[in-house]
Amino acid sequence: MDNSYSFNVTNDTPRTCYLYVTSNCNSNCSYCVFRKSNDKIKRIDMTLDFIRSFVLESKILRSCKFVLQGGEYTEHPEYLEIARFFKNHDIETTLLTNCIEPEKVLALEPEVGAITVSYDGTPHDLVRGAPNNTEKIKYFLRASKRLVPITLQMTLGPWNMRSIAIHNFLMICSLYKTNARFNVAQSDGLLKNGNYEISDRNLSIINTHIKNIGRTLGVDTSDGSEYIEQVIASKKGKRLPCRSLSMYTTITANGDVLLCQGLEYTQAKVSNIYNNNFDIIWNETSSLRSLYKKCTACYLSCQLIGDLKYVKEQGELK
Repeated sequence: MDNSYSFNVTNDTPRTCYLYVTSNCNSNCSYCVFRKSNDKIKRIDMTLDFIRSFVLESKILRSCKFVLQGGEYTEHPEYLEIARFFKNHDIETTLLTNCIEPEKVLALEPEVGAITVSYDGTPHDLVRGAPNNTEKIKYFLRASKRLVPITLQMTLGPWNMRSIAIHNFLMICSLYKTNARFNVAQSDGLLKNGNYEISDRNLSIINTHIKNIGRTLGVDTSDGSEYIEQVIASKKGKRLPCRSLSMYTTITANGDVLLCQGLEYTQAKVSNIYNNNFDIIWNETSSLRSLYKKCTACYLSCQLIGDLKYVKEQGELK
């Protein structure tokens, strides 16, 4: 498993914070609540001054890795300054971006620890409502100085459950020497926007394509294939025990602190960072997190990959 899903298995202390610095976005992904055409969502930018204050006053957050995202992270007016703040305080970061503005991503390359670009293969530009997005991603990959690890992440849904889409995605990973990661779209949780459930049979078929095409193109897809196998098991009620609540935390652009990204928002929200110190919030919700240790509500990669890594390290995976 790659180290961006790091965690501490010995105590109840998060190792990764998913920080939604903005709810603004410049793409129109049909399956995402943050899409720019959604006029029901309130658009918010979390200021650098506030980020600085709540991170530095928290002993827990100062030891976390941060995944910087949105909406679209590069839509934040202080996108460079925020990344530099974390770098100047030796706090590890990963940038999650759609790369619609590749020059901004190139500017961020020296400031972050890793970059993950969301790319869904054919028909990416149509699904994302972002003309020429594919060419912009390729431009970034060509222009990148490879200062940090770069990963392409494909979200699997009804729009790309075909071998040609998988081949297109893995071909670009092979051509530009990037890591490959997969996520399976689901209808619940923070990004909920419609019903995009995929049958077990179709997931099994597409996973076979991923293995075979990855082998042919020389792209390591073992982590992704194993993740998809666990998604299939989860959909059959055999999900791994959830340790994610002790590994990760999520803070949205309006300051809400969530148990995780896989639960319904009203169920996931536990407090707001504008009202309380994060360490107090974390410690006061310990018993609440314990209630969800057997939760099977999601199979998001950011949750399930950590759980999978945990049981493998503990020798629990049969």
